[in-house]
Amino acid sequence: MLQGSKGWVWTAAVFLLVVNFPSQSQQVSTDHTLMDPLYSAEMDEGAMDSAALSEPLQVATGKGSGGGTPKGEKKAPKKIELTGVWRLRYEAKENFDLIYDRPSVDPGVADNDDDFLLSRLRLFLDLRPNEYIQAHFTFQDAREFGSDLINHDQLDRSSRNTFKNQMDIYEGYLKLKLGECPLWLQLGRQELVYGDSRLLGNNMWGNTGRSYDAARLLYEKEDVKIDLFVGNRVLVDSNAWDEPDHHDNLMGAYATIKNLPQGLQDIYLIYRDNNPAMLEEYTLGTRIVGDEGPVDWNFEGVYQWGTATDKVVPNRKGEVLDQEAWAAHAELGYTWKTQPLKPRLGVEYNFASGDDDPLDSSNNTFDQLFPTNHVPWGIMDFIGWKNMHSIGSRLSWAQTRNLKITTEWHAFWLDEEQNDAWYDSTGRVFRNAAGKDVSSFLGHEFNLFATYKVSEKLEMEAGYGHYFAGQYAADTAPIGAGSDDADFVYLMTTYKF
Repeated sequence: MLQGSKGWVWTAAVFLLVVNFPSQSQQVSTDHTLMDPLYSAEMDEGAMDSAALSEPLQVATGKGSGGGTPKGEKKAPKKIELTGVWRLRYEAKENFDLIYDRPSVDPGVADNDDDFLLSRLRLFLDLRPNEYIQAHFTFQDAREFGSDLINHDQLDRSSRNTFKNQMDIYEGYLKLKLGECPLWLQLGRQELVYGDSRLLGNNMWGNTGRSYDAARLLYEKEDVKIDLFVGNRVLVDSNAWDEPDHHDNLMGAYATIKNLPQGLQDIYLIYRDNNPAMLEEYTLGTRIVGDEGPVDWNFEGVYQWGTATDKVVPNRKGEVLDQEAWAAHAELGYTWKTQPLKPRLGVEYNFASGDDDPLDSSNNTFDQLFPTNHVPWGIMDFIGWKNMHSIGSRLSWAQTRNLKITTEWHAFWLDEEQNDAWYDSTGRVFRNAAGKDVSSFLGHEFNLFATYKVSEKLEMEAGYGHYFAGQYAADTAPIGAGSDDADFVYLMTTYKF
């Protein structure tokens, strides 16, 4: 039964959708549809100009251009438009703690195998009264069913709730054109998605996503785009309206220059100020994406400075340290464009610094901010862009017009294995050597996944991942428990209407 004001708003939204839902012959392309490229959550605003270079298969329900309009014919957008996306995903996980014998650690507790169903319904309302004013709303209902391990009482109290967000407003912003110049002001709840989403993304794989209460000043003309933003991440509350985290402030400038000799280049500066965590840092970086014939490339380098606290050593927590860290990504790809399946092979190297001395006055662990991490470091989410080295390869091909298959392999090491920690995709500590002499090798991961476009409205995706636990997992396992590999299977359907 719907309760409180949230229930009434959700009821009204569904009613409006039913009353105004167009017939199939009346539907036109929308700004919210299924996207194939990996980092395409905000493609309509130029956030991912290298879509042809990226790997597919993580379906984003963000912006994009839909099908249905013939080539060469551009229809004017409707003044009022109601659309939606419903995503269902089944997941099965086995041994995600990488411990061989969990009952020997916690008597009476079974291994952490689990399976569950995730549902996410999003309704989009777009208002375009004239060329100077736009308004957009996304209503979201995200739920989880069947898990034996997910504690819903804890989810209700958690700021990292990625499973459940019942009947809430995910986005709600106003976009105003400032005169005749190509300058826009965008105010309200919205996604912040930049580059490959390695630092700021919408966490599109997560069931609740990620949005911000933000203000943006957007300038775009010909080959130059400048985006100035300030905002706060929205914390998911499954029992009340979501509210922003006013203690964690973001501010930044992100510039994109196209058609350079080296390709597209991004230059950015991001400022983060988190008072409770005693963190104040600046992140300066650049990203270059391009292609020449069958060869494509993607490079990103980041330097970070400011002040932070140590998250690993207990006796240093709360002590403000000088923050100095760095990270890098390098990828080269080759596409056999003349072959029927058009296979693409990519190889890559990734790095993020760790802290080598827990007793000095500095912290060198890279802060990955708020990324979309699911695919860059493997679909099993064991790794984040913190204190790591990795090498990997990815092979994808179009088996048929509607079926695309990808295989990938990643190997992972820690930059600083003894004095820093292993961080998962969310940035939380997964394992900590606590100063012991351990191996730096975390393991390697193999993934196989495919997407099939059933129709313009329905897409299906399936995947399998196996994580081969490395020596570090054995070295940091509880005494007598040992280490073991992990497995992951998922099946996802996405329907747009």
